[in-house]
Amino acid sequence: MGICASAASSHKKKNKKKSKAASAAVTPSACLSVDSGFLCCAHHEVMVAGLSMLGVGTQQNKDVPVSVLLVGLGGGGLPQFLRDFVPNATVEVVELDPVVLEVAKEWFGFRPDERLSVTLGDGLERISSLEKEGGRLFDVIMFDVDNKDSSLGMSCPPAAFVETPVLQKVFNVLSPRGLFMLNLVCRDPILRKTVLERVRSVFPTILSRKIAEEINEVLLCFREEKDAAHILPSLSQAAKNFQSTLSYESTEPKRRPHIDIAEMLKDLVIE
Repeated sequence: MGICASAASSHKKKNKKKSKAASAAVTPSACLSVDSGFLCCAHHEVMVAGLSMLGVGTQQNKDVPVSVLLVGLGGGGLPQFLRDFVPNATVEVVELDPVVLEVAKEWFGFRPDERLSVTLGDGLERISSLEKEGGRLFDVIMFDVDNKDSSLGMSCPPAAFVETPVLQKVFNVLSPRGLFMLNLVCRDPILRKTVLERVRSVFPTILSRKIAEEINEVLLCFREEKDAAHILPSLSQAAKNFQSTLSYESTEPKRRPHIDIAEMLKDLVIE
C-alpha cells in the first residue's frame, strides 16, 4: 500500500488556507494506492491456493468459469485478488455491516464491478434464500466471518455458521465439483473436535491447513468424495498449474500476484 503525496505537496506555502481546505477535501481512497496482488492474511492465501483443487489452470479447464460466494468482506483484499488474478472468476460477497463496505471502499480501494458484487445482509439468510430459490450454484463458498462473542472459545466463525443444518445448506448450494472453505479459529480442542464432526457429517473429504504462529486454520471441504491416497501427491502439479494461470488484466502491468501456491498447499493434511 503506497501513500500518495499529492495533498501534502499541493500549494505548499502559497496559500495555507487553501491548502488546508484542499487537504480536507481529499478522501482517503484518493490518497491510497492498494496493490491487490498482496494478501495481508495467510489464511486468505490458503483459501486462494485451494482453488487449485478445482483444476484451475489445467488445459481442460482453461475457459471454465469459477463462481465464488464469500461471506465476510473485511477490507476487501480477498475478493479483489480473486477478481483481479483468477481468470474467469466471478465473486459475490455477502456483508452484514454497511459500515464495513464503506470502510473497504474508502480506505482499502475496494471497487465492485460486473465480476465482483456485494450483497448487504446476513450471510446465513443469503445461503438459505439461494437454497430455497434453487438454480444458482457456486463452485466455491468461503466463510471468513468473525465471532463477536470471544467467550465461546471459537472466534471465527460464529457458532451458528457451523451448525449441521447450515452446513447442509452450503452443501446444497455448491456445484457438483464444489469446494467449501472455512476459516476456523478455535482455541478449545473439544469444540474444534465437535466442529470437525459436524463438517464430516456433511462433506465426504476434508483437508486442513494450520497457519504457522497463528490459531487460524483453513478447512477445505469437498462436495464430492476424493481419493485420499491420490489427492495429496497430486497437489504439487495442481499448484504449478494454478500458479501459471494467475494473471492481471489491467493498465498497470507492474501489478502481479504475490503468492506462492505450492507453499500454501504443502502442509495440508487429511482430516
